[in-house]
Amino acid sequence: MRSDDAGGLLATRIAATAAALEAVNSHAIADMSTLGQRKARKAMMRSFRKALPANIAAISGVVIGKYGLKAPELTQCFPQGRTMLARCSDDTLSSHLRTLIAALTARQAVLGAEVVAQAELLQTKWQSVYDESELSSAKKASAEKAQRDARSALQLELFLNLLTIVQAFPRQPEAVKRYMRQSLLKVRASKK
Repeated sequence: MRSDDAGGLLATRIAATAAALEAVNSHAIADMSTLGQRKARKAMMRSFRKALPANIAAISGVVIGKYGLKAPELTQCFPQGRTMLARCSDDTLSSHLRTLIAALTARQAVLGAEVVAQAELLQTKWQSVYDESELSSAKKASAEKAQRDARSALQLELFLNLLTIVQAFPRQPEAVKRYMRQSLLKVRASKK
């Protein structure tokens, strides 16, 4: 349209389309940025979860060393078993860790403050990693929506361009082909 705008007839449409296209480009960059953040934070979660069994084994080793393998105190610290902490969902891990901390704190006189601090550190680290991951997921969803909205706005501008071209060049269907790529007007299928 820029290269073939006789007498500035399409100047208003060119400006509106350029602004909409710039919005699509900037939202695409923002979307890729949030995708990178989300992937990094998900990797941190996986890393934490991978190291968790060894950390839980160290804590349970202290409990077993003080009370024994069949002790009710071990069951109170790990009511659903030690492997539950490694297998539970991300959403429930924090509550399992808090249960462990409460049971360890109640037995701190026998177990020592170090094991309680170790469990509390796990909880603190997990909550930080989890919160950051959830935040990046929300930002990613927001960025994707903004990108869809920007693309929709660009499609509207392209339709308005089409109407302007048809009105400016009546009975000249070749003008549409000269100024427009109709494929840009189609809605892109969403990725699943």
